[in-house]
Amino acid sequence: MVAWLAAGRTPRRAESSGGVARGRGPPATGGLGWTIDVEDLTHRAEEALYTAVGLGILGFQHLQVRRRELARSLEDIVRQVTDPRPGAGPSR
Repeated sequence: MVAWLAAGRTPRRAESSGGVARGRGPPATGGLGWTIDVEDLTHRAEEALYTAVGLGILGFQHLQVRRRELARSLEDIVRQVTDPRPGAGPSR
């Protein structure tokens, strides 16, 4: 309901005549008597799922970048330790 209010929408009371919510079919009423638009709810759930999947993909990509940075850093450290030349450091 907070998202509805943030979007400038307000919940509506169920009409006693069984009115139609936004002309999409008969509304379902919750325990408090608020009209629930099932199609709108389905759409919002679908969008939330897409958002969650997108955030998961971005998180995975971020971890891959961190893994590559760590591998590169460890390679530099191993190169420093195993290089017999004095003062040989990482070559970047």
